[in-house]
Amino acid sequence: MTSSLFSRAFPLYVSQAALAVALIGVAAPAAAAPKHRYTNSSGGTVDFYGFLNPAWVQFSDGQETRSVLADNDTAPSRIGMRLAQPLSDGLTFGIRLETALGFASTSAYNQTNDPKAYNWTRESIRWADLSLEGPWGTFFAGQGSMAADGVTQYNFEGVQMAILNELQDEDGGYFLRQANGLLGQATVGNSFNGLDPSRRGRIRYDTPFFGGFQFRVATGKDILTEGSDDKYTDAQIHYKQEFGTTKVDGGVGYEVKQTPGQPDRRRTMSSIAIEFGSGLNFAVASARQHGDGRYDYVSAGYNAHFTPLGMTAFVIDYFGGEDYNVSGSTSTSWGIGVAQYFDDANMQVYAGYRSYDYQEPGNPYMDADNWTVGMRWDF
Repeated sequence: MTSSLFSRAFPLYVSQAALAVALIGVAAPAAAAPKHRYTNSSGGTVDFYGFLNPAWVQFSDGQETRSVLADNDTAPSRIGMRLAQPLSDGLTFGIRLETALGFASTSAYNQTNDPKAYNWTRESIRWADLSLEGPWGTFFAGQGSMAADGVTQYNFEGVQMAILNELQDEDGGYFLRQANGLLGQATVGNSFNGLDPSRRGRIRYDTPFFGGFQFRVATGKDILTEGSDDKYTDAQIHYKQEFGTTKVDGGVGYEVKQTPGQPDRRRTMSSIAIEFGSGLNFAVASARQHGDGRYDYVSAGYNAHFTPLGMTAFVIDYFGGEDYNVSGSTSTSWGIGVAQYFDDANMQVYAGYRSYDYQEPGNPYMDADNWTVGMRWDF
């Protein structure tokens, strides 16, 4: 089954990828740099960008092993455009448009489901955003990141395509197998969720940085999911600073989700990362979904330049969660990964291994694990 699935998915992925690259080629001259920038006489710029990120993922639930080639949901393949136009009085008007390419994602597969190899929908739209920046900060309006989006993911490690605390992205659709041999209701996605906010149709305001600190606040709705009346409000305090060759980046966020007829869902989230001039880096993250799930996370990495090809990165991490799905459950995972960057080709090749140990009171589960090998090419 694995080989036949691979043979069906790979040609379609490649053909659709070729189409995406061709479309970019229409938008930019053949001799343009990988990141295509155009300028006008008044100082405005338009950037076209994108990347392809196919990954081979093998998941074992303790009894059955399955391998697929799909789009890495940690960072789905995409194309986008950014416009920045200076105005009078120190103002800058911006537009950002971005969409995923619609390939089947790694998180859409499980033991019983094969998604369509290609299925672009309105939910593939990532950004359709307007912004106005001035000395007083920046206002955003449209589909885009909420204020706390990314607040659990501050880090300097270079293997984020394979190892990150958003564990649900690579194989979140897979069911975990109970000790009795039956598939349970628990999945990787609902048992090891990183609890990070996302993108919505929103209005957002970011202050300027003051002494390394910035405040962000947003309110919005899920405008891409048909029939959804969910409303979101969140805020983040972001800190970013450099001390000589040492870099620090982090944030604390809070989110409220309001669904008609249901209690409000509240989350508190944070992370902080530090990188030393030697390339050694550390990150810690924590999130609490009040009444349903919480975790703590730590990673240690090393970024080095052993060859002129580009950076080589290593990372190891640990995820410890509780109360996902049912009160008293435990979710434990560790992972290790490596990535090699090829600067001249705007490409990285990465690989990672992760183990999963999920347990419910009175209902033991088998251990699971996965291997991920992928390549990201930015154009």
